[in-house]
Amino acid sequence: MGYSQVFCLIDMDTKKKDAKSMAEYQRLKKKYHNAHIVKKRSGIDCQIRFYETERCTGLFFIYYFKYTTQKFQTSDDVETLLNKICGYDKTLKFFRGHPLHQFFEKQGGNFVNAIANANRSLFDVRNGNRDYTYSEIGSMFNDLGIE
Repeated sequence: MGYSQVFCLIDMDTKKKDAKSMAEYQRLKKKYHNAHIVKKRSGIDCQIRFYETERCTGLFFIYYFKYTTQKFQTSDDVETLLNKICGYDKTLKFFRGHPLHQFFEKQGGNFVNAIANANRSLFDVRNGNRDYTYSEIGSMFNDLGIE
């Protein structure tokens, strides 16, 4: 209620664990992705969008530093590479002391590059080069008017 857009950021590693999870997600996405929901009685009037990242959101963070097509077996593999690149640590203590965008840029990463690399990953996937290691987060930022 009170929002004109709802953006759902989805980590695909949790969906690819089993066929049931993927089927449930696909049903939900088919029903709501790009749907315009209006419920006047409750004051809801919004557009819903889904944005996926395969394996996990950490891939977008890697894109701050470089483009990769590496096939990650687990989200832990993504975090390990990100730790090697910039010292990222997926802990509450780390997050409290390091606002991510500022941290990545201080470590030599670049937000504009992250968006470009994410968009490049989608181009590669849509052209049939692979079905893994992609992020729609760049598209989300573009849709938000953030570049």
